Amino acid sequence: MTNGLNTIPVWVKSLVTGLMIVAITSLVMVTNMQKKRHTNDEIWKILLKTEYDLKTYRPTFSPEHQKLENKTITLRGYLVPIELAFSTHHFGLTPDPSDCQFCVGVGPEKMIELNLDRKIRYTDQPVEVQGTFRLLPNSELLLFYRLDHTSIRNVDR
Repeated sequence: MTNGLNTIPVWVKSLVTGLMIVAITSLVMVTNMQKKRHTNDEIWKILLKTEYDLKTYRPTFSPEHQKLENKTITLRGYLVPIELAFSTHHFGLTPDPSDCQFCVGVGPEKMIELNLDRKIRYTDQPVEVQGTFRLLPNSELLLFYRLDHTSIRNVDR
C-alpha cells in the first residue's frame, strides 16, 4: 500500500507549507495587536462604568477609577472640539468616531477632557494620547475625567 502523500507533487507540498506559515504568522500578529489594544479597551471599560446622578451630573468613582488617578495612561480615540478655535490645546476624547465634529451624542462618562502639551488642529482621524489621568468630581464642563500634560499622535485605523 502506498502513502497518498507520495503522489502529491513537491511544489504543492511547498505551497501548502508556505501558506500554513503565513496563516500562523498572521494569527500571531493579530493576537499581538489585540493584546496591545486590550489595555486601551480596559481603561475605556472602566470609564464607561462610571455612575452619576442624572440631575446634578455628579459622578461616583469606584476603586477602579481611583487606581487610575494621577497615573500616566495611554488611550486611543477620536477628538471632539471643546473650543471654537482654528488651533487649540483643549479637546475632548471619545472612544468612537462621530459623524459630526460638534454632534457627539455621548454621556459625560464617554469623554475625557484633554489638555495637550501643544496646540493642534482638529482631525477626524483616530489618535493616541498619553497623559496624567485626573478624576473630576466637580467639573465646570460636566466631564468626569481629564488628561493633563497630554501628548498626541495620529494612528492608523
